[in-house]
Amino acid sequence: MSFGGSQWPQDPRQPDRSYGEPLSSSTPDWAALADASAARARRRRWLLVGGGGVATAAVAAIVATAVVFTGDAAPSGRNAGELPTAAELPGRTAQPEPSFSTVAPPPRRTPGTSCPARRRTPRR
Repeated sequence: MSFGGSQWPQDPRQPDRSYGEPLSSSTPDWAALADASAARARRRRWLLVGGGGVATAAVAAIVATAVVFTGDAAPSGRNAGELPTAAELPGRTAQPEPSFSTVAPPPRRTPGTSCPARRRTPRR
């Protein structure tokens, strides 16, 4: 009893050839192999692009759902009618206004003065 197939060649006229091999030559069809490899690469690329698009859409849907279903419209817990009017709001505070220095900044340096020790060598 054999598990891998028959123990003798299928065709007695060709004892060295196993079943399913092409009759023409033993070298592979390089053009067909290249086409198959290119097709696999294209399919993989499209699957990655499609998967990225689906993942982006899923994240956007989750964020949009979270934004819609979070909290109240008024985060303070009060309605707009309960908020203070303009007359009830405090006036200007006693904090001092920002002050700026009266000293002028130093003059702007030109690019040639930033590295005076640099030698200029002629290009060849």
